[in-house]
Amino acid sequence: MNQTASSDELEISFWRRALRRHRMLVLTVVVLFVAVTVAAVLLRPASHSATTEVFVSGADVAPEVQFVRSRFVSEAAAAELGFRPDVDVGSGDSTWILTVTASAATPEEAARVATTYATTYVRLREQATTDARRAGEADLEQSIARARAELDALPPNAPPQAGARLENEITAFQDALTSTTSATIQAGPRPVVLDTTVADGQASGTVWLYAAAAAAIGSVAGAGLAGAVGGSTRTCRAPRTPPGPYGSRCSEQSRRPAPAVGGGRRGCGAGHGCAPRRAT
Repeated sequence: MNQTASSDELEISFWRRALRRHRMLVLTVVVLFVAVTVAAVLLRPASHSATTEVFVSGADVAPEVQFVRSRFVSEAAAAELGFRPDVDVGSGDSTWILTVTASAATPEEAARVATTYATTYVRLREQATTDARRAGEADLEQSIARARAELDALPPNAPPQAGARLENEITAFQDALTSTTSATIQAGPRPVVLDTTVADGQASGTVWLYAAAAAAIGSVAGAGLAGAVGGSTRTCRAPRTPPGPYGSRCSEQSRRPAPAVGGGRRGCGAGHGCAPRRAT
């Protein structure tokens, strides 16, 4: 337990000294991270978004969202714009509102893409509804034509029941034609393009958010670099002088004046050396 606590204290003490000694290095790394991040955000091309709302009555919005996202609508809008647009289609707060959002370099271009895509959807939906109604009407009209041809082809001596049956069929087909046309018009989706709103471009709050994140990352990176520099400095210190060939007492004796040799003057330090100890 004591060894663990001592190790933790040494670690904390090491990081405290490293951060204090290399605080300018940490500050430089933080400033560099923030400057590069802010420059990258500001130099990035501005992106503006526009959203067009479409009111859809007589149908659920969820199937219409799938229809708007279909390749059929996307290719038709690409033919109108001259390029394939990248839009986001969703449902609004209301159950009868769907939204088409487009992004572009300018607000005008974003609004044009969103509006064109929405109007293309409305046109194709109306065309699909019209085609479905015409297909149903064509089937019923063919049935009416066949029944009338059979009625005209009856011989004069045909039983009255045969003519009455064909006349009833013709009447039923005509009623079905009328009801089908009316039901298709009333039950089918009738989308109407509403307003288009343009959102603001790059907000200043977003830049400061990126700057704060870069400062946090730079602080961690700077602290790690300071720890690495501090650790390398500690390991690169000059090692202690190893004991001489005459034992560890030599280093202690070299600090004291050495006795004179041969009547000479008393000296000290390594210049006079240490006399080896005699073996006992």
